[in-house]
Amino acid sequence: MVSVIIVSCNNNDDDKIKHFDALVDVSNMASITDDRYNAILVYSTDGGQTWSEFVPSKPGEAYTAKVIHKGADEEEINADGCYAFNWSESNPAPTGEATGGSANFVMQSNSTLKLTVNDYHAYDASKWTGVLYGIEDGDIRFTDENTFTQDPNNPNKFWMDNYWGIGNPAYIILSPSKDFATQEVSVPAQWTSEVDEYQILEGSGVYDQCRQTLDMTSVFVTDNDNVAGLDTIQFDYHFQRVKPKK
Repeated sequence: MVSVIIVSCNNNDDDKIKHFDALVDVSNMASITDDRYNAILVYSTDGGQTWSEFVPSKPGEAYTAKVIHKGADEEEINADGCYAFNWSESNPAPTGEATGGSANFVMQSNSTLKLTVNDYHAYDASKWTGVLYGIEDGDIRFTDENTFTQDPNNPNKFWMDNYWGIGNPAYIILSPSKDFATQEVSVPAQWTSEVDEYQILEGSGVYDQCRQTLDMTSVFVTDNDNVAGLDTIQFDYHFQRVKPKK
């Protein structure tokens, strides 16, 4: 299966675009296969300052094409050690050396662009530090900005500083794997405040090394309603590098 975006223009004049096809093949991208039709090419004629889904309008015009994933939050599909890009089936060929998911072209009256993307999901613990945006998926939807830091004693253990948006630290453990199907996250039972007011009982999920996302379900125990006894709250947490659109 492939993701296909085709734009065709026809005109009898040689100085006009007669035919233009653009295709992105992500059939070997395990992390995107369920959402493959949102992998598209976009175009720039000003050196990457602005991008559009509309192709340049005349032969002879230089432009850059790059692949993006146009889901709920638009994100670039970049190399970063995870993806291999192949523009070799494009006609005309790129001008100069293609750089990952982008390549330079000169528009012809007949053009076919084809980009094949493969992902390897090579595990690299150092890629998981820094800011990730955690989206709480429940009755009330919040986005919590968390800074992830690597534990000094375990390179696969990461601390977040704003679990559930209340400023408490919590940690997760990633299971190192190059296989997308076994890239797993665990949230061990832990207290998340110094006065033992909050506790995560358990949590688990999956991560995507290439797209830098984490999805996990966690159970949070707290005295949420000031009534005798603890309340158990279960919710889904989605983390991503890209700040979500409001």
